[in-house]
Amino acid sequence: MILMGNATWSEKLKPVVRKVSGSIPLKLVDEKHSTERAKLRYFRENPPRGLWKLIPVTLQIPKEPYDDYAAVVFAEDFIDRMTEDGRWKMDNG
Repeated sequence: MILMGNATWSEKLKPVVRKVSGSIPLKLVDEKHSTERAKLRYFRENPPRGLWKLIPVTLQIPKEPYDDYAAVVFAEDFIDRMTEDGRWKMDNG
């Protein structure tokens, strides 16, 4: 299954992704606050050290790209919306 954010460019990209993905199901996931949540997830798994511990992580920028954490946040959101019988509660893809 392919999970894709539902915000900027998603309507233009959805047909392209569907075309190249063939029969792989595509689901849109709410992207609202995903960047902030990914950043917090990054710092939870990579806590600041030294004097950086004194600065709130909301004011810090990760030292490396953290897009993979956004993907984790998308996947967790998707799993949270699954019903016990494996269907998605809000089918918007």
